[in-house]
Amino acid sequence: MKPVQVYDDRVVIFGQNVSNCIVCAILCFLNLIITSVSLAQQVFSIVRYGHVFLCNFNESHAVEPFLSYDIVIYDFGLFHRLWGISECIANYLDGGYLRLAWCVSYLSTMLLLALYLYISDKRPPVYLMWPALAMQSTYSIGLLILTLSALPKLLRYVFVNIDRTVILLLTIFSSGILINFIFTYILWHYFWFSEATLAQSCTKNRERPNPNRRHHQRFSSIQFNSTEQINSAFESLT
Repeated sequence: MKPVQVYDDRVVIFGQNVSNCIVCAILCFLNLIITSVSLAQQVFSIVRYGHVFLCNFNESHAVEPFLSYDIVIYDFGLFHRLWGISECIANYLDGGYLRLAWCVSYLSTMLLLALYLYISDKRPPVYLMWPALAMQSTYSIGLLILTLSALPKLLRYVFVNIDRTVILLLTIFSSGILINFIFTYILWHYFWFSEATLAQSCTKNRERPNPNRRHHQRFSSIQFNSTEQINSAFESLT
């Protein structure tokens, strides 16, 4: 027996069934916290320093400890150790504007997903999950690309200059990636389950007989029989 089995409607963990809706809600809430803190970093940087993301890993030049980490990619100094960069990766891409847009977009989709999960018993339309599926899948792909790009340097660094700090940073980064991959995988399964459940419900509603229509047919047959009786009585009199 496998310790963990994932189905469309549930996850079986050591024989215990856990609804995918609950798992998605927990992971959605966790990512909401991470994204909110990441967005707060940029808001703080803009308000305090007039810079969209003034991130710096170098402790001697860091303007603020809160801006010394790139929380959204679980980078608490790992890439500073690997590549020797002094700023966050987002700063080297476009200065942090894309990161800001990502945080706002991802936060919005997670809030929409949280709403869907909250009213899931009422079987809302599954297209409410589409933005979350797209953003979460993109998030996982982006983290995978980042991991693959750092893998050669990471392997060499681990086998040569391994220490407790690197182990801690690597554990945080790996845990974040693993959580997001699990979230993406289970979220897709839950989407397929919700889609199938909604389709099955619509099919049952179509096949269910309409009581108003049945009453109308019954009334028509009674009216038709009464008309025949009247005609028969009239013919017998004549």
